[in-house]
Amino acid sequence: MTLDLDAPRTAFPGAHSGPGAYFLPSIGEYPIYDDAAYQFMMDDEPRVRAFEQALTDAVTADSVVVELGCGVHAPWARLAARLGARRVVAVEQLDHVREAVISELANDPRYASIDVLSYDDYVASGIRPTILVSEIVGAIGSSEGAEQIVGREVARIGDPGMVVLPQGWITSVSAFSWRRMLRGAEPVFTREADRYRRALEETVGSGDIRLCVVGRQVQLGLLSRPAAVETARFTGAASDVASIPAEVAVSRTGTLDSLLLSVDVKIGTQSVDSLSARSSWLPVVVPLGSTELPVRQGDVLEVRMHRTLETNPVCPDYVVDWRLRRDGEEVARGAAELPWRPDPHATSSALHVRLASSDSFLIGDSHDH
Repeated sequence: MTLDLDAPRTAFPGAHSGPGAYFLPSIGEYPIYDDAAYQFMMDDEPRVRAFEQALTDAVTADSVVVELGCGVHAPWARLAARLGARRVVAVEQLDHVREAVISELANDPRYASIDVLSYDDYVASGIRPTILVSEIVGAIGSSEGAEQIVGREVARIGDPGMVVLPQGWITSVSAFSWRRMLRGAEPVFTREADRYRRALEETVGSGDIRLCVVGRQVQLGLLSRPAAVETARFTGAASDVASIPAEVAVSRTGTLDSLLLSVDVKIGTQSVDSLSARSSWLPVVVPLGSTELPVRQGDVLEVRMHRTLETNPVCPDYVVDWRLRRDGEEVARGAAELPWRPDPHATSSALHVRLASSDSFLIGDSHDH
């Protein structure tokens, strides 16, 4: 069964009505999850199916399974327990989420054997997993801190035989036009985006937030095929996350006003690609300020994405450098910044300005708090 982009999902029903392309804040890298966000992930059939199959293939009666960053549902710890793993640990650092997990699991005797621990308590316990599973992969693959969190755990355990799920990802970049995608319509947020916008302002302040896009019209904005700009590989013995230069060949005449970042996550024998799958991993639109560049087939866009830890010790800030070439000659160049903590003093992009306008605020009742 394939999820239908035109059908409402449990968490974000407003995302799939109307003209067919909507924006919402990227929230995975911020401590602002709520029940709707967790449910949105659990309604993601491709993502859930891939993890279910990978764990079913890996778990044995001797397995010690650790779910790192288990969230409120601890889905993979619960599945591992049902599959008969010898020991199962659900690790969650946020106190209120951990308490909710403990309360939920206490109501079902099938999960009485699951230990729910903070990361510090887990490390102190000396438990050595044979299977490490974590969904700390972001809309930009590295944005939720997998390089630091999962990579640190791989280095600490140092067991070549340990199974790590996911095994890695590829973050890709495409030439994009959000104006073309909208076909003359005003950009709008999903109705549910309002509470996340407010939560982000309380958490990291004001400024141009990272924008995900969802809807059946996203593909209309593509001006090229995707090209890899970041790769990640995790094994029991080593982890590697690397930014790589991408050459994007423009395949459609249009006006370049943004880039689109998508992620293809490798989970066991399957993968989930946010550009093609109906997934809770959503593509990220990177506006090029107020830039509008006419492009044509044969133009080449060179892109390099740099990661730093300037505003958060775990979740990266990004600078995306780009250069447009035509017939071997440079036509234009620039850089787009995607800090974890938005800069309130930076000039807003044309897309953010339009989204903030009163005419295109939110779908539905924007005052429904």
